[in-house]
Amino acid sequence: MSFIFWPVVLIHMNPNLQHYLLYHFFCILAPVRYITKKVRKASEKTRESTDKISEKVMEAIQGAKVVRTYSADSFYEATKNYLKMFKRYKIKSAILPELSSSISEFGGAVIVAAVIVFSSYQLHKGEITAGSFLAFFGAVIAIWEPVKRFVNSISEFSRTLPSIVRVNELDEITEIKSGGIKKQIFQKA
Repeated sequence: MSFIFWPVVLIHMNPNLQHYLLYHFFCILAPVRYITKKVRKASEKTRESTDKISEKVMEAIQGAKVVRTYSADSFYEATKNYLKMFKRYKIKSAILPELSSSISEFGGAVIVAAVIVFSSYQLHKGEITAGSFLAFFGAVIAIWEPVKRFVNSISEFSRTLPSIVRVNELDEITEIKSGGIKKQIFQKA
């Protein structure tokens, strides 16, 4: 609701400054969008490396004698490489959302500073009153909290989207490959 109400109030109060705010909002949104794409990719790679690690562990458990006899070194190297990849992408998927949050915080500070400077200039020229300056400033502060939550939720969604996609892929499998066992759908009793 704040996304609709406050921009309408801001446009009504000072259309020139509202356009300036929208421009800066989209300037902040561009790097956040880029970072969320990187978060999604890092999360996909983390999930893929987790799948590969699980696959290697299952191979080792199912063929423990074969692994011990013939390919212990190759198993160790493959698992080690997947663990390195997992670690690298897990760190990326944890750091990048924080970077996105920091960019939005910094952008918010720049926007607030710009509002103060531009509104002070308008106040000095007599284009607005002190009351409208405070009201506009209050409206900018009121809209910024939902914007920050929105940016943070985009980052979190980008982090979890690959897992959601993978669960949907697994849900569409009708037969388990390893034994021809049909998938059963469990219903509440």
